Amino acid sequence: MKLTVLGRYGPFPAPGGACSSYLVEAPAQVGASGPQDPRVRIVLDLGSGSLSRLLSICPLKNLDAIILTHLHSDHMTDMLVLRYALQQYRSRGVDVPLPLYVVAPTSPDLEFRMLASSGTYNMVRARDNMKLHFGSLSITLHRMLHPVETYAVDILEEKPPRPP
Repeated sequence: MKLTVLGRYGPFPAPGGACSSYLVEAPAQVGASGPQDPRVRIVLDLGSGSLSRLLSICPLKNLDAIILTHLHSDHMTDMLVLRYALQQYRSRGVDVPLPLYVVAPTSPDLEFRMLASSGTYNMVRARDNMKLHFGSLSITLHRMLHPVETYAVDILEEKPPRPP
C-alpha cells in the first residue's frame, strides 16, 4: 500500500499548500505486486487546493472512490470543483468515471445535498463500522467525536495466505 499526502493544512491552505487529502494506492488483486499490475486508488478527503495535486499524479479515470471523513470545508471543498470538472468532461465526451463513487457523512445536510444533487457522484451514506472493499484494500469507518458527523478510516491491505 502506498500513501501520498496531497494536502495537510486546515482550516485553510498555507501559501502553495493544500488542505486535507490523501491518495491511497494498492494492488487491485490480493497478492499482485508488480509495477504493471492493476492498482486500486482511493482518495481520503479532498480539501481546498488538493485536486490539482491529485491530478498531477493520477488521472480521474483511475480513481475508484473518494471517502470523505467529514464535511467541513477544509476536507471537502475541492469536491465541488471536481463535480464541475466531471460535468465539463462529460459534456465533451471525455472518458471519466461517472457517477464517481463517494462515501460521506450525511450531515451537515446542506453540504451533503450539494454533493448528492448533481448526479455526478454515486453518494453512499457513511455509517459507524461500515466495511468497504476495493481491490486488496479492506476499509472500516469508525464514528468519531467532532462538531459534525465524522469518521476515522481504518485501511488494511489484504495479503495472500502463506503457503503451509
